[in-house]
Amino acid sequence: MESSLAQQLIEKCIKTKSKTLDLGNFGLTDSSPELQLLAKCNHLEELNLGLSYYDEFKSYVKSKNSLAKNSLSIIPLAISKLSKLKILSISDNQIIKIENVPENVTSLDLR
Repeated sequence: MESSLAQQLIEKCIKTKSKTLDLGNFGLTDSSPELQLLAKCNHLEELNLGLSYYDEFKSYVKSKNSLAKNSLSIIPLAISKLSKLKILSISDNQIIKIENVPENVTSLDLR
């Protein structure tokens, strides 16, 4: 089975130790297996799972991806493992309960 574009981006992030990852607009859902890979991205400081996000300079940035809007109702458990995460955007999803957010997150966008 061919890996999804989201999986390819996550694997690249793991390999390059990139501090930012844009997974917005990939059509991800609560059961997307790619989300489990996020636990291996413990170097991440910024993660976007929405349509847009604010970067470290507080600039509004639209996701560069254009497949389909993500549809998450929970914050993936794997995100709780990201001890260096500071910025988390899950904008334009249907999050029903705030949980699995690492303590060091200083910016959480749920709008």
